[in-house]
Amino acid sequence: MGKVFEGPKIKLSSKEIDEEAKKRQEEQRRDRVRFLDNREEYFGYDKVEYEDYNAKCKRKAKVNSYDELVETLVGEIKDKVIKNRKNEILGNVDLRQLIKKIPQDLFQEFLRGESYRARGYVFEYLANLEMNDAEENGLLGDFVLHCLRHPEIIGYDRPLRNPDHLGIVFDRENNQAVVTGMYECKTGKFDARAIRQFRSFYHNLESITAVLNDRLNELKDKYDLLCLPDGGIALQPFDSISKEVLVPMPTNPKQIEEFQQKKKEATSFGWNVRASVFNGRDVDILLNFIAKAEPRYETTKLRKEDR
Repeated sequence: MGKVFEGPKIKLSSKEIDEEAKKRQEEQRRDRVRFLDNREEYFGYDKVEYEDYNAKCKRKAKVNSYDELVETLVGEIKDKVIKNRKNEILGNVDLRQLIKKIPQDLFQEFLRGESYRARGYVFEYLANLEMNDAEENGLLGDFVLHCLRHPEIIGYDRPLRNPDHLGIVFDRENNQAVVTGMYECKTGKFDARAIRQFRSFYHNLESITAVLNDRLNELKDKYDLLCLPDGGIALQPFDSISKEVLVPMPTNPKQIEEFQQKKKEATSFGWNVRASVFNGRDVDILLNFIAKAEPRYETTKLRKEDR
């Protein structure tokens, strides 16, 4: 089934556009300051160790093809289950699409050595492939997430925080979709802002699915939603719905300690933490490879400098 929903184009006034631009610039400034001041917090290395680590990632990324890069990322893994799963996911990466999708401001930050936001974006891309829902379920999950990000398209009057991924199954007997899981990808620490987001996700899903179910027939006709069943969307109860934070696999003692601490913190607000098959080094090597890929994909406009 091809994707049937791409999302409408929302027109904003000049004032709203200026306000959004100022907001984004301030958020980017805060993120850059936080990254530069806290390299050790995000990577488990001090400044000198980080520079050495980054140089090694760049060397690992100096390969001639994506196939060679995959071999670099999986070649040293001894665990056969992890190796096979990682190889399978990397085989499903659409490199051209990934390069085009990375927001240019994030990519330019990466070229300046500020990889915090770009690595989060790439890790989320890989993590979504790792979760690997069936296509029909994924289409509906994408639509619900799009409604959470842009609730104005269904007439909801306030912005809503959303998880990165939803698990959805179809109840054929009742012709209904059931949200069975909420998944969030996280490369940094669980600060107060992150915990507030986790706690808001389920309530936001309740709000948006109630509106979707009330306007079911209208929305199916408006957006040609072939993936939305006539019985609407139901949520599993909070206590039984899967709530997982996917984090990069820890690879050094400091990261392992932080991973255990995250698991303890997540339990306190009803979530579970599990490690991805990808670690932070994988993400940084892939980012460094992408930084060199633009000449091979002439339709992209990501790399205008530092060639």
